[in-house]
Amino acid sequence: MHRIRPVDTNGRVVDKAIVAALDWHPGDLLSWRVTGGLVLITRPSFGRRGVTKYGHISIPAAVRHAAGIRIHDCVLLAADPDQALLVVYPAEVFDDILARRFAEGAPR
Repeated sequence: MHRIRPVDTNGRVVDKAIVAALDWHPGDLLSWRVTGGLVLITRPSFGRRGVTKYGHISIPAAVRHAAGIRIHDCVLLAADPDQALLVVYPAEVFDDILARRFAEGAPR
């Protein structure tokens, strides 16, 4: 499952369908790791934040900065429910992927 969503002014991303697909619940603590320009979010966690009481996903400022995500940027959320993993693709990374795909040309 995937969606494109904006990061709100408090560093949260809202997509209740993604949260439900991952079987995450308000109050669940999450772990974040930035690798290859992507944010990997998992549960269980040792973090202090995670899913808000309204079901929003909180992304800490340090994580956003490390991945180059700014407030109001749109990000691609890609959920893998079998692994309870959410991958956040910053706009710049997603743009690079699309640019490479278009540069390769259409499949025949």
